[in-house]
Amino acid sequence: MPLRFVVREVFPLAEGGAVVAGRVEAGAVREGQPVAFRSTAQRPVQACVVTIERAADRALVTQAKAGEEVRLLLPEVSPTALAAGTVLEEIAD
Repeated sequence: MPLRFVVREVFPLAEGGAVVAGRVEAGAVREGQPVAFRSTAQRPVQACVVTIERAADRALVTQAKAGEEVRLLLPEVSPTALAAGTVLEEIAD
């Protein structure tokens, strides 16, 4: 099943980029995985997931599966491009 990650909260990083907190609704997300979403301006955006932190215990993990609450580091994405409800999906090969 393809990735579907719904953003719950967006945290800007001082050095640029964003961390998004949310839930993996379907599929799985992996470190290094490219993802796509529609920005708040409805433009298509692609990014790479650099780090995944499990919300339950703040542990760094290499992947998260459907049902897990996690935080994703997206260093090349402006936090203003994301909002609660934004859906991240995997990029089709």
